[in-house]
Amino acid sequence: LFGYGNDYKTALKTLTTIGGSVPMPRKSVLGTWYSRFWNFTDTDYRDLVKQYKEHDFPLDIMVLDMDWHRDGWTGWSWNYKLIPDPPKLLADLHAAGLQTTLNLHPADGVGPHEDQYKAFMEKIGEPADGKTIPFDVANEKHMKALQSEVMAPLKKDGADFWWLDWQQYSQTRSIPSLTNLWWFNEFLMRDTSVGGRRGLAFSRWAGWGDHRHPIHFSGDADSGWDMLAFEVPFTSVAGNVGCFFWSHDIGGHNGPRNEESYARWCQFGATSAALRSHSERNPITDRRPWNYPKWGEDSMRISFHLRSELFPYIYTSTAQAARDTVPLNRPLYIDFPTDEASYHNAQEYLLGDDILVAPIATKGVGEGRVAHQSVHFPQGFNWFNTFTGEKFEGGTDALCAATINEFPIFAKAGVPIPMQPYTERMTSAPLSTLRLRVFPGVDGQNGESHLYEDDGDSDGYTKGASASTDLRYTRASNDIEIRVGATKGKFNGQLANRAYKIELPATQRATSATFEGKAVAVIYDAATSTNVIDIPARPINKATVVKVTVADADFQALANKAQAMRMTALTGRTFAPQAPRDLLKSAMTSGLTSDQTTEALAVVGVGMIRKNLSPTFTKGEIRDIFYAPEGILDEVPAVTTTSQSRAQIRFDGQSINLPNAILGSDNIAPTAKVTLGSIQDGYGEGGVNDLNVSGYPINGRQEWSSGKNEGSTVRLSWDTAQSINRVALFDRINLTDHIRAGVLTFSDGSTIAVGELPNDGSTPADIRFAPKTVNWVEFKVTAVSEISESVGLAEIAVFKAAK
Repeated sequence: LFGYGNDYKTALKTLTTIGGSVPMPRKSVLGTWYSRFWNFTDTDYRDLVKQYKEHDFPLDIMVLDMDWHRDGWTGWSWNYKLIPDPPKLLADLHAAGLQTTLNLHPADGVGPHEDQYKAFMEKIGEPADGKTIPFDVANEKHMKALQSEVMAPLKKDGADFWWLDWQQYSQTRSIPSLTNLWWFNEFLMRDTSVGGRRGLAFSRWAGWGDHRHPIHFSGDADSGWDMLAFEVPFTSVAGNVGCFFWSHDIGGHNGPRNEESYARWCQFGATSAALRSHSERNPITDRRPWNYPKWGEDSMRISFHLRSELFPYIYTSTAQAARDTVPLNRPLYIDFPTDEASYHNAQEYLLGDDILVAPIATKGVGEGRVAHQSVHFPQGFNWFNTFTGEKFEGGTDALCAATINEFPIFAKAGVPIPMQPYTERMTSAPLSTLRLRVFPGVDGQNGESHLYEDDGDSDGYTKGASASTDLRYTRASNDIEIRVGATKGKFNGQLANRAYKIELPATQRATSATFEGKAVAVIYDAATSTNVIDIPARPINKATVVKVTVADADFQALANKAQAMRMTALTGRTFAPQAPRDLLKSAMTSGLTSDQTTEALAVVGVGMIRKNLSPTFTKGEIRDIFYAPEGILDEVPAVTTTSQSRAQIRFDGQSINLPNAILGSDNIAPTAKVTLGSIQDGYGEGGVNDLNVSGYPINGRQEWSSGKNEGSTVRLSWDTAQSINRVALFDRINLTDHIRAGVLTFSDGSTIAVGELPNDGSTPADIRFAPKTVNWVEFKVTAVSEISESVGLAEIAVFKAAK
């Protein structure tokens, strides 16, 4: 037993000291992927490559889902009807700068219909008489035959690695104590490392020790907002057990088409291990961004381009993860273990050392789809919004709004962020120009980072074939020095010369700049308050030092400009930059909907967030947190905590209630006895009236899941008669189980037909009626969606009639 207190980095390092190191993934898998469960032809795949280029989206990996092989879940032979010449297709994809992966469901073994059946059977010493040998990952002879006779020909055709999608059973046949998934992941790492390439096992997480087999994916997510909100902390805390490179079905594998959610998923994917878009066999959920409305396509293009530009930083952080055993996406407490707030903000994470991300996971308002997220800024540093240059002090908390074309992502002040110009092949394009973006540090600050490089594909990095370049920012008053150290180390394909582009955002126009003692030109972009200095290509083994005299921008002016932009996107009216209170006053002069009012307040940092304070975002204390920057409201707001908190605030003489919740102190459901007609194992009996509109995947015990569909019932009873006039029904938060109709029955014998419940996990069916005096009310499900498996309710609220 080893104990390290809150020294989490040392604890993680011990994990790999005992259990083996975390390998560097191939560079290509850290880029953007296109994946779809669809019967694409070879022409379709070639067209996809063209479309990505025509629509200005980067691409690095082309996934061939299970239709690459013949019919059935398990397949090892090309479907020549769809792909007549597989080697030619894969060669064309390679020539376009892409890597390829083939989907596998190997559980049914190698059947007699497979091209390599005879060779496989001969290799294991069995007659090729039409029988199928049960698949057994633990049988060494069988697996060596699979590798040499079945998989090797596919790799010869051009397959770069395998996507192990599922295996259908948990333990191996011949060694029941051996986990099938874990050992298969190990087998794939070994198979793909032949010839000096880095081993790669693209698969589900198999538990302790599987950190040796990256890259992983989380499975068949749905397209709902709650799933996105769950995946964010799920990703960062996965690193606590060694799952450092955790990818997802960006946009959701299944569920209805959710255009706005997909755009926000892409923002999350752009700042995680891989931007891997994927969807089920459904014509409306294809993840090609240009098949979405223009606002969605434009938003997604920003995310895809951001990933491309940030890739040198992401790859450097990936190397750090492998070298130092620290997750790529990690909870705040890994780096800030003594900051209590770092344990209570699982909605955000660090991407490497110097970038903080808090993805938006809620539906937006207005044409600009403005939404908000709470952000805690770790102490010891200032942080800058990389889209707008807004400055936030470390050790503070804020409510941060964002249009659909931005999201809360922040760079640590005074630290060089290594970047590259946009390229459509972010993982393979030579880094001929290194961009260094540095937001203003404090006077006297020395900020350091570095750039890591290697060939991206071979195991040469394990033998020292890599390079590192130190990057430094120093500040004395308004005198700034950016130093790019001489590159140390060598690897195959290394460039001898490189140009540099120094970017200083959130600054005023520079008064001077020099390189090697000579004045150099400075280009100032007033729209972004950024000074840019270009240094022509020069040997990388020589240090490059640029000195600039430049003052900080007016940070409040930058904040005013960003808030005016968001208010315009929210309301459709144009606002000039102005003080936050004045901006809000201008916005409130015209009729705003309740949703617009809530979001207009959030634009200037005012609002209420219901937050799970658990470090893992599940099964923790639920608390409503109110945010109000000084000087915006008329007075200190009154925040009351009932079934869901309400904040009564006054602004410009008006009284406003936030967050206009349907739950309130008049909800008597929590006082009732609950009787369920049925309940699915693992779900809580009290979840239907626990004041939490929640459930799986966040916490299954906070909802009612019936285990059945039509006929499911829930009854609320009181010992004394209650006068009621309203019932609110919240469907389960997953998007698969959906109630289409039901009936409310009351103890007085009356009934009310209920139509379809909103299938978004947060909006209730609000049923209002003339006051009734009753001892119980029962809801019965009478119709469900075709794909429902176990309907129920996330919450039911019953309201007292006013006296």
